[in-house]
Amino acid sequence: KLWEIPKNELVDTIYLEQEIKKRLPKSYFTEKSVPHCLQGVRAAFFDLDDTLTRRNVFIHVTERYLLGHPDVHVFGKLLLALFKGLTMRHGYFYRAAMRSLRGVRVAEFLRGYRAHLHHHKHELFHPQMLELLESHRQKGNCVFIISEEPQDILDPIAELLGVPCFGTELEKKQGVFTGEVAGHIMKDEYKRDKVVDLAHKYGIDLEKSYAYGDSRHDYAMLRSVGHAALINPSSTYGKKCKRLGMRIIRV
Repeated sequence: KLWEIPKNELVDTIYLEQEIKKRLPKSYFTEKSVPHCLQGVRAAFFDLDDTLTRRNVFIHVTERYLLGHPDVHVFGKLLLALFKGLTMRHGYFYRAAMRSLRGVRVAEFLRGYRAHLHHHKHELFHPQMLELLESHRQKGNCVFIISEEPQDILDPIAELLGVPCFGTELEKKQGVFTGEVAGHIMKDEYKRDKVVDLAHKYGIDLEKSYAYGDSRHDYAMLRSVGHAALINPSSTYGKKCKRLGMRIIRV
């Protein structure tokens, strides 16, 4: 009964939402949509490469591996992948880069990587972005990293920063990379899907949440939140996103 609603704007609104929900078909609430819950928490979603970091982490880790394992076969495939990155669409380049790992043992590829991250943290990451990430955490916001990087590379970063990371799963057999992606590459709409999944799981209000990225592959994620920012974008892309109300951050 409406006359029994407490005289408080927030409580009134929540009560009305609950009453409306009781009277609408369940199909209205099973659709996977962006949550805007008044009682939801605030979150911050970060891309990794060229957003939190100064460079592409996969290339950085691969360079380290090749220095300790001078494999002409792997080096040749990686060079071919880099060439494809200049001449082909991003998805083809990514899969070509992952194929360069075919036959490489996961443990060998990542050997010493955790220690390297700790010793070179401020060389690999933008200090200003780490401060921004920490400020969100200090305010009690949920913080996540969503990146196209292989999950095997992200797990040590999650440990280092104390932040859950979600990336691309690579196929492995008996501890060896097959060179194939297991499922989809975590970019574009898949990033948005992950944001929405996390919002439902943790009760996040995306309208009052933040997202940080640097390229068009972050666009869907950025458009899913109320406060989006681009880190060191190209002038053309930056102008386009600024017209949509996104912040530009130079670090």
